[in-house]
Amino acid sequence: MHASSLPAEPEGPALGPSPMVLIVEDETSLAMAERRTLERAGYRVQTAIDVPQARRALDSDDIGLVLLDYMLPGDKGSDLVTELGERLETLPVIMVTGYADVDLAVGMLKAGVADYLVKDSSLRFLRELPETVAATLERFEAKTKTQDLRAEAEHYRALLDSVSRELRPTMDQMLGATEGLLEDPEASAASGQRLKELHAMGRRLVELVNGLLGDPGLAPVAPRSVLPVESISQGQVELRGRVLLAEDNRVSQTLITFYLEEVGLEVETADDGESAVERALAAEQTGSPFDLILMDIGLPRIDGYEATARLRGAGFSRPIIALSAHAGPARLRRSLEAGCDDHLTKVAGDGALLDALAGFLPRAN
Repeated sequence: MHASSLPAEPEGPALGPSPMVLIVEDETSLAMAERRTLERAGYRVQTAIDVPQARRALDSDDIGLVLLDYMLPGDKGSDLVTELGERLETLPVIMVTGYADVDLAVGMLKAGVADYLVKDSSLRFLRELPETVAATLERFEAKTKTQDLRAEAEHYRALLDSVSRELRPTMDQMLGATEGLLEDPEASAASGQRLKELHAMGRRLVELVNGLLGDPGLAPVAPRSVLPVESISQGQVELRGRVLLAEDNRVSQTLITFYLEEVGLEVETADDGESAVERALAAEQTGSPFDLILMDIGLPRIDGYEATARLRGAGFSRPIIALSAHAGPARLRRSLEAGCDDHLTKVAGDGALLDALAGFLPRAN
């Protein structure tokens, strides 16, 4: 076959680290034309003239797609398709044949072939080859990503189920204990108020755990807030802004994020002090800064005091509120000295947290 009889070879941009295409074709001139067409489109190419050579080539994990002639000497291309079996789930095969047979095409597609091309006498199919290969690879990449995401989602679902089932008995015990103490006639008024707060927090935790388990459990308990409850319930009060929550405890992270999103705030999280500094400064540089940072004091890598000091040293001037499991004048003083604008204890409840935020962030309406 003369070069002048070939169709014009399509130009194509070189792909990054391009996939390796295995061409299985016994007609040398046609294999060369297919190879040149795909190489000009940016693909790496390997060739085989029959099924045994293709088997040896497929022992390598480097092959990303197979362009397989149906009629080959000895074993046919369909035999190789049958051998590949489950591997066809991750290795796309495009069948190429000189027979425009609908039943054959349908049979190959049912067997797991990704696509089907018919060789015409003028070799116009070569023009379609790079586009067909690219579309097939994109489809398989999307399929693989979807499968990976599903597997990851199943993993985290199982993890959440496990953690939630561990938490639920403890929460139930806490609720039972506080209910018993609340019924004690000798409990002081001050103690009774603290017990009520503890009981309300326990109910919210149980509700969260029930949600993770898909168990309706207790009736939903709305987050408590010092902002007017009737205004929040009627959608009249919302806050506006982006908040960075630096918190390494996953349960606290989930609860606080829930409370903040309930009043309209956009929340992003960091799991340690260094990540908090990096994310806050990066957001400043990209023009989408955080309007406020909630900084847990007991963070890993660097603690909240050091993270705050570094942010202030880098010119970060927006509000930073320290969060700690413990209260006291010494901790408040140290937080303020590090550059924080306020200091809250985590046991203060979501009302105190939202009240503090309302002092720094604008209302949406």
